[in-house]
Amino acid sequence: MRLYNFEFEEAERLRQIVASLCEGSRDAVHLHGEPGFESVNGCRLTFQLGDHDSGLAQKGQAEFVCVLTPDGWGDVAHLIEPFCARGCAGYQWLNEEGTVSLLLSKTGQW
Repeated sequence: MRLYNFEFEEAERLRQIVASLCEGSRDAVHLHGEPGFESVNGCRLTFQLGDHDSGLAQKGQAEFVCVLTPDGWGDVAHLIEPFCARGCAGYQWLNEEGTVSLLLSKTGQW
């Protein structure tokens, strides 16, 4: 799954969302419902706090859930940090543990 076409402020918002899971202030985030995030073709993505790192998996035709521990979400927040600066470029695999990998890409390319 690809998260792409964003500005550094939006990357910072994503990092804050992930940090809220890492800190335990939220148990789940429906990313498709968060301000500033636009779903493609009705795709729904949920980030969820879990007891083990199972990663990203497809749960329905257009429904995906990424389940990670607080440490796992901390790793993801760290990987997002370089995209939170002006002039960020490139891509980063955020998680490859599940049946689907999670990619953050400034332009959509990798």
